[in-house]
Amino acid sequence: TQRDQLMSKVRELELKIKRLEEMINQLQSDVFMKLKKDRELVALEHRVSTLSSLVEKLKHERDELENKIRSWRNLLLRLVKGELIVLKPVRTLTKDNVVKGISAFNIKRDDFVYVRDLSVIDLDAVNMLSKIGVKCIVGKRAPPHVASALEEHGIPFISEDELSVVWLDDLPLANRDELNNLAEELRSRLMSQVRLRELSKLKELFDKYREERIKEFRRSRFSHEALSQ
Repeated sequence: TQRDQLMSKVRELELKIKRLEEMINQLQSDVFMKLKKDRELVALEHRVSTLSSLVEKLKHERDELENKIRSWRNLLLRLVKGELIVLKPVRTLTKDNVVKGISAFNIKRDDFVYVRDLSVIDLDAVNMLSKIGVKCIVGKRAPPHVASALEEHGIPFISEDELSVVWLDDLPLANRDELNNLAEELRSRLMSQVRLRELSKLKELFDKYREERIKEFRRSRFSHEALSQ
């Protein structure tokens, strides 16, 4: 009958709908799994990119450390061979910092001292270094009043610009021969200036003494002539 045919058609359509729904569900499931995999893939790619950047950074740090170690080995070798000499560091030319430097680095006669900051100066500190007999002071350009104070105390000053200063971590080093030659040249020049100043002072004292003697002689002569009259 027509009803049976329609019912059969309905059942057939229902079966098709069910199959299609199952197909849709399967496709949705496949799509979900694919999207999940894609998200995981994106996350993995991001993780790989992050790790790659980290690896490159670590390689760069490793290369820098290896270069630093090679540089240190070379400096230590030159130091052991006597090509380089340590400039014993002092933070500033203040009494406290000079005392700390003397204690920490055993600053003694004929040592070379490196001053990190020359903007301030304490004459007591300079006097201490002068009495110890340090060979010279090295640092960046010294202000005129600092250079003058060092000169008056007979301590040669060498600007870092005139010298090849290298660093072993926080310890300054310089070429021994270059440093000695510069220090001796400056000390010789400084001593000549000191001698000239001393001679000038002696001449000034002698001139004053002679003037006083002349004045005294004239006074004595005037008194003698007055008594004679």
